[in-house]
Amino acid sequence: MRLLSHGKDIIAPLVPMRYPPFDFVMYKKLDLIEHQERVTCASSTYAMSDLNGLSGLISVQGLPKSGCLMRERVWKTMPPPWFKMGRIEPDQIDDDRYFMWEARHKYGFELWCDTDQSITHITTVAIGCKRDEDKRYVRTAGIHGALLEI
Repeated sequence: MRLLSHGKDIIAPLVPMRYPPFDFVMYKKLDLIEHQERVTCASSTYAMSDLNGLSGLISVQGLPKSGCLMRERVWKTMPPPWFKMGRIEPDQIDDDRYFMWEARHKYGFELWCDTDQSITHITTVAIGCKRDEDKRYVRTAGIHGALLEI
């Protein structure tokens, strides 16, 4: 409901990556160049330290599809197939980067992240984050209900 309340077409919570260093699946730079059948990608993600002390919405160049809210207007504007697997790396079965780049670059959608909302990314453990008393982000790992700082 919090994401809906912002009224944005594409908005996501903070989502840590499933692998070290567990930075956010959120891009401060996401530039793709399309060749005939391949795509070259230049990207950089936000580290947790980049967002220390920050609160609220920020405009970004790429988001995860995990936890992302996309309004109906996105699906009506972008023609199917919406998800084009393997465009950046041939053996990749899921690619958030291409979808988000296409939504932003080709169809003019703004991408937003609510830095006050986060979800975990589940792998062998649930990788998440929380803010400490100094408003700095701390990585967490959940194992069978226990939450540990990492």
